[in-house]
Amino acid sequence: MSRINVRGVWDRAVDAWLEEDLPELDAIWDQIIEDIGSEYDAHSNVSSIGWAA
Repeated sequence: MSRINVRGVWDRAVDAWLEEDLPELDAIWDQIIEDIGSEYDAHSNVSSIGWAA
């Protein structure tokens, strides 16, 4: 299991989630993958995302 702090995109992600804006959520996920700094395919398929505050 991997964990990453997404404070930099948190507000944007919550807004997209509330608006059911899937293209924006995809764009946010792409940005997070870039921030991880690993191979894209290593994190391109995700089974779940946990939200915690």
